Amino acid sequence: MIKFKDYNELKQIVWIPTIPRSRSSMTAGILVRCGAFCGNIAYGFHNGKGLYENPIIMHSCWYDRIESCGGVKGLAKLEKLNNIPENKEFGNMFTALMNYQGYQKDQTVMFKHAPFMFFHKEIMDHFPNSIWIIPDRNKDERVISMMNLWNISQEEVEEIDEMYSSILDNISNLYKDKVYRLDTDVIAKERRFANIENIVHKIPGLSWDQEKVEKWISTNKSRNKKPRNTSRGFWIWVKSRILKQK
Repeated sequence: MIKFKDYNELKQIVWIPTIPRSRSSMTAGILVRCGAFCGNIAYGFHNGKGLYENPIIMHSCWYDRIESCGGVKGLAKLEKLNNIPENKEFGNMFTALMNYQGYQKDQTVMFKHAPFMFFHKEIMDHFPNSIWIIPDRNKDERVISMMNLWNISQEEVEEIDEMYSSILDNISNLYKDKVYRLDTDVIAKERRFANIENIVHKIPGLSWDQEKVEKWISTNKSRNKKPRNTSRGFWIWVKSRILKQK
C-alpha cells in the first residue's frame, strides 16, 4: 500500500452524485459558500458560473477504469452484477490530490460529478463517514434540458436518465442514514432554502450563510465560455508525482 506523508486526513467528505441537468452545480455552489472545499474546479460552456467538477481528481482516480469498463453504460451493467472494479489505493490518491490542491486540516471536502457514483462501494470502504447529497429535479424538465443541451433524441436522454436514476436509488437504499435527497426545484424556483439549510447544519465543518446563498442563487446565469482547468495529459503527470512517494 502506498503511504503518503505529511498530508492532512480528510475527516468529512460530501459527495454530490447527479443525473445530468439536476442543478447539482447549483447545489455544490451553495455548499462552497457555506465553507466546503472542492479543490480545482472546472467551468463549462453550459454553466459559466462553475460546474464545480474537479477534472484532475476525476481523471486520476477513475478515468482509466471507466474507459476499461466501456464507459458509463458498461459500468451500469457491472453495477447490476455487483462487479465494479476497485482500486485499493483510491483513498490515498484522493487524499493526496485534495492536499495538493490546497486542502487545509479539518475542512469539509465536497466532490461533485456523475460517473464517480458507480464507485460508491469503494468510496464508502475508504471514507465510511461520507455524506451523500442527491439533487432531485422534475424529470420532465431535466429531460428537456438534456435534449436542448446535447442535441440528442428523447429516447437517448431517457436511457441516460433511467441509468443514473437507478444507481442513485441504489445509493439511497444502501446508505440511508448518510443520504439526503434535495428538491432543487424548491430552491431554484421558489427561493426556499429550509431543506438545504437543515442539511448544512448537520454537516461538520459547514456553516449556513443566507446572504451568500441568496446571492449565488439569484446571480444571472452565464453561458459565456470560460477556461476549463482540465488537461487530459496533466493528470498523468500528477499521478506519477504522487506514486513516487512511498
